[in-house]
Amino acid sequence: MYEDDRPPLPDWILGVYETVLEYVTDQRESTPDGEPSIPTLSRDQLTEIVLTTDLEVEPQDVDHAVDRLHDRGYLYEVDEGLRVTDVSYE
Repeated sequence: MYEDDRPPLPDWILGVYETVLEYVTDQRESTPDGEPSIPTLSRDQLTEIVLTTDLEVEPQDVDHAVDRLHDRGYLYEVDEGLRVTDVSYE
C-alpha cells in the first residue's frame, strides 16, 4: 500500500470536500442504463456551493482548497470541470 508522507489536509479543507461531496451526492442522477452519474462542476460552481454554507471561507480560500483537493486526488479533472473522486451511492 502507498503511504503518503505529506501532512494531512487541514480540517477546513476537508470541510470544503465534505460540502462538495454532499452536494454531488444530492445531485446524483441515473444514466439510461441505471448507473449513477457523477456531476461535473466548474471551479465557479464549487466556489458558489461552498460559499452558500456556514463554512467561514473566502473565494480565494475555496480556490486554494480545490487545488489541494485536486493535488491529493479528492477531485479530478474531466473536460472543463472537476468531479469528486470517491462518491458512494446508496
